[in-house]
Amino acid sequence: MQIHRLLTATLLTTIVLVGLNANAQFPFPPPPPGSQSQMAAPNRDIQTEVAQMTQRYGLSNDQAAKVRTILEEETKKSEEVLKDGSLQMPERFARLQKLRQEEISRVSDVLTSEQKQKYEADLQPTPPAQSPASGAAPGLPNLPSNQ
Repeated sequence: MQIHRLLTATLLTTIVLVGLNANAQFPFPPPPPGSQSQMAAPNRDIQTEVAQMTQRYGLSNDQAAKVRTILEEETKKSEEVLKDGSLQMPERFARLQKLRQEEISRVSDVLTSEQKQKYEADLQPTPPAQSPASGAAPGLPNLPSNQ
């Protein structure tokens, strides 16, 4: 009776492991025939971006129209880079970074000096939370030690 249970458990474990191994080798369905290996372009809501920038920086209607045109053009260029199957990942990344810098420069050229200062400040990465001088981990209270 115990041998029967042991054999059944071993057989079920083997089936599960073989199934997991097969799934691990092919976790995603294959791409449709004729499609190239492409990265999907992220969806970008330019209308919302321009509305947010208009509110944040006080863009005029003329500035908003120019910014919208810039974002549309730069998004189209980025999509072309992402669809280019001949590019290796490092080159694709470098081109996308260059396009991002081009977009920032072109948008900055549309802004007044006050708007540009605020825009450039918003583009700066926020530093990670600093740990307190006491050595406590960020986000954790400084607990008393049991000394």
